[in-house]
Amino acid sequence: MATGKSFDASDSAGHPKRIERTDPHTGRATFILGAAYDEGRRADDSRTNERLLGQITRVLADAAKGRSVGESGRESIVRVARNLGYSPVDPSFLGNLKRLKSGSEADVYYDEAGGVVYKIFTPSPSGDVGWRLRAYRESDGSWRVDREPAILQDTLQKLALLHEAGGLPTEILGITETGDVLAKQPLAEETEAGTEKPARRLLLP
Repeated sequence: MATGKSFDASDSAGHPKRIERTDPHTGRATFILGAAYDEGRRADDSRTNERLLGQITRVLADAAKGRSVGESGRESIVRVARNLGYSPVDPSFLGNLKRLKSGSEADVYYDEAGGVVYKIFTPSPSGDVGWRLRAYRESDGSWRVDREPAILQDTLQKLALLHEAGGLPTEILGITETGDVLAKQPLAEETEAGTEKPARRLLLP
C-alpha cells in the first residue's frame, strides 16, 4: 500500500508541479519528510490518507469474513492485502530506530535523523485499538461523554480526521508484512520521559 504522490507549490512557470518524495526507510512515496510540514499540502495529503484508509478498511473487512485453516488474524490480513493487489510495507527498519514509550494506541519509533516518528497499530486479541469518545444527551438535556474501546478503523479514521482538520500532520502508510498498520508523523515535542507531547492542541466544538 504505497502512498500517493505529493505536490510542490509550483514550477518555474507558476503551475502546480507533481513530485515524488520518497521515504528513506520504506522506499515509497511520502508526504512527510522531517519535522517541518508544508500546510499548503494538507488538503491533497488528506485525500491520500482517505484513499489508504479505504484500502485498509476493505482489507480488514475481507479478512474478518474468514481465515484459512491454521491462519492467524494478522496472517489473514496480509493474505487478503496481497490478494487484492496491495503490497504490504516491510516494517523491519523499525528495529534500527529508537523506541519510545508506547501509548494506548500504538508502539512508537523515533527516527532521530529524519525528525519523524513511526507508529505501529496492532489490534488486541479482542480487536480493540485505543479509545474513542461517545457523546449522548441525558434525560435532563445535559451532555455526557464516555470513553469506550475503539477498533482499528475508528483509530485510523480519527487520525485522518485530525490531520484534515489542522491537527498534527499524520500519514497513513498502510498494512505491514506483519499484519499491523503503520503511520507516520513529524516529531512532536518530547517529554523528559521520552514519550510524545503534542506540539499543539486542536480544540473541536
